[in-house]
Amino acid sequence: MKRFSGLFLLIFLSTTSFSQEKDRVVDSKDEIMPLTIVEQAPGFPNCKGIVFEKSQECFQTELMNHVKKNFVFPEDAIENRITVKLLAKFIIDENGIVVVQEIIGPPQAESIKEELRRTILKLPKFEPAKHKGKVVKVKHTFPLTYSLQ
Repeated sequence: MKRFSGLFLLIFLSTTSFSQEKDRVVDSKDEIMPLTIVEQAPGFPNCKGIVFEKSQECFQTELMNHVKKNFVFPEDAIENRITVKLLAKFIIDENGIVVVQEIIGPPQAESIKEELRRTILKLPKFEPAKHKGKVVKVKHTFPLTYSLQ
């Protein structure tokens, strides 16, 4: 497996959550809110002390940095010159723990989907998101396009 040598990885961090606000998923205990509408985004360790208004921006930047640092290109994807678009759907719960809901992509991209799942699950424990002064669960979608240069 290789990290970014000779390869091109496009990461598109969404500024919207790919779901409409009225499409919220409701858990049996509490609501899961789209990341983009909470007042305070989940806090990466590097985002502590960031002003409230900059929390979304810090979250997006740190998420991109995490994927760049931790995503390892599967050898079969390199050998087969796979180009693919993936969508990772995950939740950050009220304890700051990441739970992957699903990784969407074509069947020929199983190794890339598994690597994206591994990378998302390797995210650190977060300071939980807050909305209207309460700790909340948030959902987020992370699109990734993988192709050779």
